[in-house]
Amino acid sequence: HIMKRHNARMTVDWTDFMVEHLSKWWGELNVLVDMDKHMFDHTIHMLREYIEQEAEEIIVSMDATMDAAINAIDAADADDGENTTRIRNNNESLPSPLHPTIGIIAYQTYSSVFKEREKLLSPHSLAATLMPLIRIGFGR
Repeated sequence: HIMKRHNARMTVDWTDFMVEHLSKWWGELNVLVDMDKHMFDHTIHMLREYIEQEAEEIIVSMDATMDAAINAIDAADADDGENTTRIRNNNESLPSPLHPTIGIIAYQTYSSVFKEREKLLSPHSLAATLMPLIRIGFGR
């Protein structure tokens, strides 16, 4: 069935921002049920590395954005307002167009007979899921 354009209800294709639910992978890897803790430890290690790397990239990006905005404001002050248009048009100094967008993530804590595993895996999994949305500029 092909949807006619005039019947479309979504003005933007938000499916680009869909995230994959990680729980199916935890089941495949048996990280919550296997007596051998090696795979669980490796999974947490990989999630932590990913979260830290993403956080560093976000901070560097935010610093660059702030620097660009400060430089544009300084240039405008030096030119008595002639560069005001340049500040408004400088994409580096503007927040992401996704900033007012609310990211909604279906979330339920994982359960395991190993309670320390569920306490670690749930927040790490959620943080890893949220990081790409933060990186591209979702505001909340």
